[in-house]
Amino acid sequence: MKGIIRSIGSEQETPVYFLDILHALKQDSRLLLIILGSVIVSFVYSQSDSSLIQYLTKADVSDLTLLISCMVGFNSLTVALFQFPLQSVTQSWNTQQRIYLGIA
Repeated sequence: MKGIIRSIGSEQETPVYFLDILHALKQDSRLLLIILGSVIVSFVYSQSDSSLIQYLTKADVSDLTLLISCMVGFNSLTVALFQFPLQSVTQSWNTQQRIYLGIA
């Protein structure tokens, strides 16, 4: 399998192979759990997102493209506006409390 070339500054380029990546993931269980969790969340989000568009299309919503664009824009704006204030408020909370807030 062809390796990915990595280069840092003026150091010699060394290929990184897929098996090297899998070995690193095997050693770092937290990173592996984060990646697996992100994949699962992506699947769930894509399922709900595609179902919403299908429902709105079937319901003959006028100007559906504008509605979806506004929803995505509003979601992005909400994240951009509230991410750092929420982070400063929840900084002293333990991890479990933060997870419960995220689920709510």
